[in-house]
Amino acid sequence: MTSNNQRFDSIPFFDYCKTAFENLFTGAKSISEIEFANSLIPEFRPYDIKTFDANVFAISQYKQYFEIHGIQSQFNAGIALACYSHISESSGLWEIVSNMLSVKNGFRYNFYPFAELVKKFGDKNNAVSPNANRVLRSILKYCMESNAFDLVNIFQQGFDADVRNGFAHADYVIQPEGIYLGLRYKKGRFINWEEFGMIFSKGMAVYDALTEIHSESLQSYSTPREIIKPEPDKNGSDHIRIELINGNFSISQMFVPNEND
Repeated sequence: MTSNNQRFDSIPFFDYCKTAFENLFTGAKSISEIEFANSLIPEFRPYDIKTFDANVFAISQYKQYFEIHGIQSQFNAGIALACYSHISESSGLWEIVSNMLSVKNGFRYNFYPFAELVKKFGDKNNAVSPNANRVLRSILKYCMESNAFDLVNIFQQGFDADVRNGFAHADYVIQPEGIYLGLRYKKGRFINWEEFGMIFSKGMAVYDALTEIHSESLQSYSTPREIIKPEPDKNGSDHIRIELINGNFSISQMFVPNEND
């Protein structure tokens, strides 16, 4: 099993993920740096506690899970399952991937890329956000349509639907020899510790690689960038300033007077 505080860049799958995400981010930036920068904002739907959002919380939880040593015990395997499922449900992270792919394909940043997956009941206030299965299936479909087969491999290998479903529905039993998952599509499943270690490590490698590339992209704006927009807005502003100041990422419009004015 993977030990505490060990990064997952020790497994080859991490390198594969990092290369794929680097190519995705680089490709999106080459099409439109402004839309690329917008896509670096994974989620901007804060709760009632000021600016704290679910993506920030997921990252904090990821760090806390690994304060506990080892996962080959009933208690710690349960925590590993919780970590794995929490990460897979972090749609804010997968919004980054969806938007980067969209920008690379020539489209604009979408504030809510999974909006069409939201289930609505009655009036507009009765809406249920999509779960990990729907979100990851949506990404897989988009990757296939975009011929981004490296990303297809990442999401197919990185997240096991049976494991996610078993934990989400409390339909599993942890025993000394491994984990037993309940019936899904009329078929149960047993996962020994070696297999679970690989499943867990791959999921964490996807998360680690994506957040590393995301962090490096944000840090690249520690030195502010000023970009001229293809077309000025209605107020005549045609410059965008992108910067990372004291950990805060900012994209703002600038009005630069014409030298002839």
